[in-house]
This record gives sequence, C-alpha cells and structure tokens, in this order.
Amino acid sequence: MDDLFPGKNDELPVDNLAPESGPGEGTAGFSAKAQQREFLGGGGPKSEWPMGVKKSVEVNGKNWEYLEYGNPDGQPILNIHGWLGASAEGNEKVSRALAGEFQDSIAMQNLVETQIQEDGTEKTIDRSKKIREITEELKGKYRIVTPQLPGFGRSENLENPTLDHMVDELASFQKQVGIDSSVVFGSSMGGILGIKLAARYPEQVKALILQGTMTQPKDMKTLYYWMGKFATLPLIKQGLEIIPGAGKFAKDAIFKPGIKKSMDFKLAGDEGRVMILNDVDNAQTQTVLSTLAGIGSHLEKEMENISAPVAVLDGVNGELVPIATTKKIADRFHLDTVQTEKYGDNSLGQKIADRKVMYFQIGGVAGEHGHAVVNTAPEMVAIFINRAVDYFNK
Repeated sequence: MDDLFPGKNDELPVDNLAPESGPGEGTAGFSAKAQQREFLGGGGPKSEWPMGVKKSVEVNGKNWEYLEYGNPDGQPILNIHGWLGASAEGNEKVSRALAGEFQDSIAMQNLVETQIQEDGTEKTIDRSKKIREITEELKGKYRIVTPQLPGFGRSENLENPTLDHMVDELASFQKQVGIDSSVVFGSSMGGILGIKLAARYPEQVKALILQGTMTQPKDMKTLYYWMGKFATLPLIKQGLEIIPGAGKFAKDAIFKPGIKKSMDFKLAGDEGRVMILNDVDNAQTQTVLSTLAGIGSHLEKEMENISAPVAVLDGVNGELVPIATTKKIADRFHLDTVQTEKYGDNSLGQKIADRKVMYFQIGGVAGEHGHAVVNTAPEMVAIFINRAVDYFNK
C-alpha cells in the first residue's frame, strides 16, 4: 500500500509485508441474481443486495441473531466479535467496509489536513482518497455474516457457554446459514474462537485473520489478565451467577468502569461508546464469566493443528495486547524448529513467504488505534483483510 499516502512513505501506518493492494479491476462484479434481489426484511427499498440485514437462525435448538452484509453470492467472510462490549454491532463497521461502504471513520478524518498558505488561504490535503477508492472497490466481492454470539446480545444463551462449547456451536451456525467454508475474521475473543474453529473444523476455514487476539496468558497486559482470573475464581464466579442482582452489580461496578478508563473506549466516539455500554448491559452473566475464564489460555495445541493461512493485525496503540506482542503471535504460527534453525528468530518476512502468515499494524499518520481498531479504522481493517484474502487466494 505504498501508494496510499504519496509523499508520506516514511510514515506509513502499516508494517506491510506483501506487495498486493486492493481487489483490482473486475473483482467488484456480482451476479445478476444478486442484483435482482430486493432488500430483505420487507417493505424497504429495492437494493442490489441486503445491506445490514438483521436475521435469525435456529442452531441446535437455540436461536441466533446475526447481521448480513454485502453480496449473497460473494466470497463468505465469517466476522466473529469479541468479549462483552463487542457484540455483532461492535464489528458492524468492519462488515460495512468489507461491503464497500466508506464511513469516514476517525482514521480517515486523521488523514485530512488543512494547511495555511503564504497568502493566508487554506488548502485541504485529503490522504484518505485512495483508501476510499479501494474500500468502494470491495463492493460486491464478499458476503459478510456477523453473528451475535450466544449470551452476548439477542442470541439465546447456551447451557454451557465455554469457548470450547461455543466454537462447536459456531461451526453449526456457519453450516446453518449456508456457508461450507469461509474466510474467518476474529476480533479479540473472536480470534480465539477463530483459532479453535480452524483447528477443529479445518474444512470450514479457508483463511484465518486475527485482530487483537491473545494466544498465551502473557500476551495480555498483566493487570487485565489477573483481573479476569480473579473474577472467574470458582466461588466468586458462582456467587455472581446465582445471587440476585450480583451480575448486574459486577457489570455496573467493575466491568463498565474498567472499560470507560480504557484508551479504546475513549477512541470509540460517542456512537461507539453507547454501543459498547449497551453490549455490556445485554450480556448474560454466566456467558460473560465462562468465556472470560478461557481468555488468555494457552492455544499452542490448537495452533499446531491449523493448516489454513493466517493474517494477524492490530492497532499500534493497543493496551490489552501490545503491538510488539501481536508481531510475536504472528511468528508463533511457525511452530517447527527447522524454521528457526533455517531463518533465525528475526525472520518473519521470510517465514511469511513460506507459511503464508501476514502481519499488519494500523496507526502512524492515521492516528492512534488500539484494541477497538475495528471501530476507529474499519476501512483500513477491511483493506488489510482483503489484501490477505487476495494473497492467500493465489
């Protein structure tokens, strides 16, 4: 993406390790059948395809709510959201960007600069134009399905809402919505589910793209890790689940204040902050605690069983998972010692060429972006997802 910021190549907001850029001409085409479809949901205007349609499906006796964007005949992307304040709507902006909608996010606004000329006039330099063009070229390329995971919104709760059980149900969900194999994008906890899905159901995952995903306990900031472990100690977890009002108290007195202090919450914007806090209110206590107990676990065994190509990305200012750790996580997908002996420890670029693992970071001239980069820079996240898909499809 060296051409995104002419004259600013020394300040590129991405550590780019692949030469591809954008979908190219002709890839935005979609079938005549899709063009003829009406807006799903009834009563709405005619559309080339459903844009942000809310749907539901029954999975093993449980009702799942989900959002569908893009072209129904496009390449499927399963967009898996993160923990607590990150429901399906939390990943909605990335879905919209993958469907070709430029949203003028915070990142794009940061790329517009007003300069005062010598004669006193103002000159506006808009470095977001290239990103707008590439984003809009994605129109019609993908079918993006974003479920609300059980217990994190309007989807029905699971009796045993652990991450291991949830990933089995997620595999069934994908089949129920008519997707045999997809590109899986997982954000934070959604990335953990993506890793488990790719390891257990390799036939259902064509490529795996992770954002802000931890694969070992030490990946998380120490304070957040131990707060999570404390909240899920058996006696505390049981009390929060069964004592009337305890779950709501924990959300209001512990989780919400912690979230509000985070840099990601501050960067989310007014609309994003309301969405995050609503997600906290709607989450079921047992699900919140059971999934939290699995975040930060060792995933080495699952990673060993992944055959799909992998891309790893995040914002450069992430608090929960530092960007230096994210780069190490990308390196962990090269698990054999032969690779290390052949290339050494600092050979990520060569390893990527051999194993098809990609790494991106978002920030620099595009501003500060952290764990909530799916909200603050959705266009750039979508472009990097697309770049990885094109690279992996070769």
